[in-house]
Amino acid sequence: MDASRLLAVVNDVDEELRGGSLDALATLNQHYTAARDAPTTDNTAAIQEAYSALVSYATEGIFSEYPPSKLAILESIQATQVVGPGFQARLGEILSVPGQTTAGIVTKLTELQSDLKTFQKACNQTKSGLQALRVEAHSLPQGEFEAGILIPRSSWTPNWGPSQTNLSNGTRSYEHIRKWQASPNEKSSSQAS
Repeated sequence: MDASRLLAVVNDVDEELRGGSLDALATLNQHYTAARDAPTTDNTAAIQEAYSALVSYATEGIFSEYPPSKLAILESIQATQVVGPGFQARLGEILSVPGQTTAGIVTKLTELQSDLKTFQKACNQTKSGLQALRVEAHSLPQGEFEAGILIPRSSWTPNWGPSQTNLSNGTRSYEHIRKWQASPNEKSSSQAS
C-alpha cells in the first residue's frame, strides 16, 4: 500500500468523523438515552430527526461514491464499517434487533461511538506519523485523472504471484488496452461510423 494514498484515505475518514458524523451519532444516542430515562415522554420525532441526519452523512458523504482504488485501502484498514454505506448498515443492525429495549440500543450506540472515537484516534496517530515522515497525501491536479487496473488478491497464488490462468487473462487484457491506446486513428474512424 502506498503511504501517500493511505494518508489521503485517513484524511478522508478523519474529515468525515470530525465533519459531523460523530456529533450526529452522539445526538442520536442522547435522544435514545432521554427516551430510556423518561419512557413516558415521546422522543420519536427527535430520534427520527437525529437518525435522518446521521444517515445523510453515510449516504451523501464522500464515501457514498468512493473510488475503487481508495475503497480497497479503506477495506484494508478495516474502515468500511466506520464510514459510508458500511457504517449505515452497522447502524441499521443496531437499531433493527427485534425486541430490543431502549436501554439495549443506548448500550450498542455507546459502543459504536467508542469504536468510532478509537478509530479516529488511530487515524490521527497515523496522520501524525506519516506527516512527521514528510509523506504528503496523494492528490491529482485539477483537470487530471488517473486510470488503473485493480487486480483481485484472489488472482494471485500464495507462492510466486499470479496464477498461470489469471496471468494469461491479464496479459490478454493488457494487450487489448495497449493496442487500443496505440491506434487512435482506428478509434476515431470506428466512432465516426
